[in-house]
Amino acid sequence: MTVYTEVKINGTDVAAEVSGRSYLLNWKVKHRKDNSIADQAIIMLDIAVKSVLTIAQNQSITIKRGDVTATDHNMFDGTITKISDAGGVLIVTARNPFFDLNGEFITYTYDSDVDAEAGKISALWESVVTGGDTFATATATDSGTAYILKKFLCNNDSRLERADFLRKLINWQHYYNYATSKPVFEPIGSTIYPTTLEVGTNVVNQPNWEENRESIINKVIIKGAVERDWNTEIFSGDAIETEFTLSKVPEDTEVYISGVLKVRGVEDLTTSFDYKVSKYRKLVIFESPPASASNNIEVNYSYSLGIPVIRKRATSISNYGLRTYRYESQDIQNVADAEKRAEKILDLFETPEVTTKLQVVDLYDIYVGYTVKVIDSANNKDGDYLVQGITYQWPETFDVVDIGNRATNEIDSAMNNIMQRIRDLERKLADNQSVSYQIDDQIQQINIHVSTLVKDAEKESGVLYWDDDDTSWSNDAGTVGDNWGDDSAEPETVVRIIHNGQIFFEDFLTETWKDSGNTTADWTANKLDMTTGEIAQSIVFALDNRAFTKVYLDYECLDNSLVAIYCSGDGGTTWDLLTSGEWTTLTSPTISGLAFKIISSGTVEFDQELGHYLEIYYE
Repeated sequence: MTVYTEVKINGTDVAAEVSGRSYLLNWKVKHRKDNSIADQAIIMLDIAVKSVLTIAQNQSITIKRGDVTATDHNMFDGTITKISDAGGVLIVTARNPFFDLNGEFITYTYDSDVDAEAGKISALWESVVTGGDTFATATATDSGTAYILKKFLCNNDSRLERADFLRKLINWQHYYNYATSKPVFEPIGSTIYPTTLEVGTNVVNQPNWEENRESIINKVIIKGAVERDWNTEIFSGDAIETEFTLSKVPEDTEVYISGVLKVRGVEDLTTSFDYKVSKYRKLVIFESPPASASNNIEVNYSYSLGIPVIRKRATSISNYGLRTYRYESQDIQNVADAEKRAEKILDLFETPEVTTKLQVVDLYDIYVGYTVKVIDSANNKDGDYLVQGITYQWPETFDVVDIGNRATNEIDSAMNNIMQRIRDLERKLADNQSVSYQIDDQIQQINIHVSTLVKDAEKESGVLYWDDDDTSWSNDAGTVGDNWGDDSAEPETVVRIIHNGQIFFEDFLTETWKDSGNTTADWTANKLDMTTGEIAQSIVFALDNRAFTKVYLDYECLDNSLVAIYCSGDGGTTWDLLTSGEWTTLTSPTISGLAFKIISSGTVEFDQELGHYLEIYYE
């Protein structure tokens, strides 16, 4: 198979005979998935070309190729950006016209109420790209009116940077189309390549498929979703006390004294009011002490209830082990928003990342971000994939296409709340009209389960300590007395057990939380084995000098239907049956802390190597 080519440098075809010979050795045109920069062409010439042709920076380069003639298809056009000698070979590097946008600068503030773009992101992109000298027209898919930028600031920024900012804002792509000589703006994966790539037909290699399990996610925990709830608390006035402590952080309040609604105020802002609220101290503070009476103070108030959203895929956990992704952000709108994001992440990441390189003949007009159908029945890999990289080349008769099952920045696409990012951008613009902004990619959080135990200091014998009585340094007689303490040893006492994010996680790899006196199951290092009627009970796992009132259960074992899981809010006396995936209000919460108990109705195990775990959120 013969492939013909034309390579013109400043109008001269170096692939044809120049002064009696051709000086072209080979060329490559590389498209990469980070399309924030221009494609690159690398042309290798015989060094002798310098004697017949002057090659200089910024000269034009066009590359064409075809199976019938040398000019069947446009493969590249751009300008020279680098020239180097390498042992008898002249290497010329060029970039396409997108690169020229780096040198064009724009200073303008787009206003959705004034400018024709009306804040539409696709229209803004098109205006930025075509507003200079490089491009007169562009092809932009309409982004619609769901996402509108009220103001978009360009403060002596390069047009390429501003265009790239807009594509990142809504997770789209842009590229230069050599067939139309126009820049394109569109959603990733939206264009379907019309030709199927089939091994043994137009794919000439046997693909080496790689499966990467490191990026698998089959359980997602999203914190930040908030639902508003109401609570009522009753107090008794004594005609002295003005401050009353609530059990939760109050938002909106209605306060009655003896059935009369009182006026809420703000210190130094409200001239006449009955009470104010110290939100994070959880205090209702009256201007005058309420009268002495039983249960005469009623406080109705709303509070924010943080609800973790947990989603998982059992088949993926069974096949690949438990792989958890944790995310917490204030841009979560509500539970439905969190659930949508969680499901999107699981759809994308519950299976391994699959990639390969295909050597394809007769390949033209395909771009990074396209969706392509691949047939490789021998490897059981038939399906639709995303183009992640392309290397067109000559004199080789095939090109190289990198494909995979994931798009660029998919984790960002799944987690980003576009409206929130737009609001953040506009808020910053309102604060300072002369600052340009970048939206940073979301960073995946790596959460480590940490338990912190805080203990009373232990007194050792033979050491002198201050006594607990701190009222004086001496007795009434003025001499040193028992207030100086003694040197006897006292046992240590655990006073707080704190978990990262108030999430208790147990994988049964150790016996740290095992209550040996009440556990009949085989809870040994590395896993928990249970038979019918056996119990696995913990010691107190959460303690903070306050009563925890609600818990949320999530767990996975060999057979979830064969275990009943309970939680005690009073240190192990009163037990409440928990339901996985739901909050449970404890019937007897005290400052004695939380403990759990598992009762088996059959043969079951918790084995960390199989992705099993027990997780309890508490508040």
